[in-house]
Formats: sequence, C-alpha cells, structure tokens
Amino acid sequence: MASATTPSPNQFGLVGPSNMMLFLNGFHFINGQPSHYIHANHHCVLVTADFIQCAIYVPGTNPAHLAGVEYIISAAAFAQLPMEEREMWHSHMYEVSSGLLIEPGTPDGVDKEAMKILVNTYGKTVHTWPYAAKDGPLPVGVPELVSGYTGGGAAAGGI
Repeated sequence: MASATTPSPNQFGLVGPSNMMLFLNGFHFINGQPSHYIHANHHCVLVTADFIQCAIYVPGTNPAHLAGVEYIISAAAFAQLPMEEREMWHSHMYEVSSGLLIEPGTPDGVDKEAMKILVNTYGKTVHTWPYAAKDGPLPVGVPELVSGYTGGGAAAGGI
C-alpha cells in the first residue's frame, strides 16, 4: 500500500526508540460542534509508511489526561476505504497549511519536511475522555468521534 510520497519512519524529527516516535501538537473538536475544541498532544508510533497511530493527551492537565487515539493514514490508504468509512476520517490539509498542526521542538526545516508528508494524510480520532468531562477527574461518558479543522470557517475564534 506504500506510495512514493509516504515517509519512512526515520524521515521525521523527534524520534524515540528505533526512530519510531513522532510528537505532534494540534486541536480536535467534537464532530458537528467546532466550538467544543480540545488542545491535543499526539504521541505517535510510525507503524508503516501508510499508517501512524497516536495516543492523544490533553496538555495542561496534571497528570495529563489520555483523551483518546488518532489513526493517521496516507492518501493512498484513504482512497482504498469504502465511502461510508471515509466519512469518519478528516483531512489534515487545512490543519497543516494553517499551522494548527505542528511538530513542536524541532528545527523549522525538520518540521516543514514532516508537514510536507502530513499535509496529504487523513485522521480518524476517537476521544474516550468526553468533552463534557474534560475538567473532571475521570473519563465518564460515551466516547466521541472528533475531528480536526478542515477550513477557516470551522475554526473556533479562540484558536
């Protein structure tokens, strides 16, 4: 499934054991409710050139709340999904081009190279720590399908 434009794990900046870690910072919102957004730190493992999986933590909580997971796939993998499945995924194009999704702590050149790859990816994100419980001590409630911003009109004013 790999394409010529998808990364090998060692093409990214911040790496962990065996060059298999990527750290991203961005925002998620509850599907259909763009004003209900959450700042999200992504700790990701590069599984293949077409598939990245991330644990999502909420910064500013101590200890940090594990909010959920995001799966990131290449455009080639997305194109192979059934139409009904595609509806649960969001493009990263706007997040990357607007600067809402970044790889903090890396030199600009490294961040720009990673973003050249991520701009053509798609994410499927589920938060098991619901928005309504975001300030609570436990992740009580129904898990939520969340999204990333896909256009300027959707972004909340506070971001």
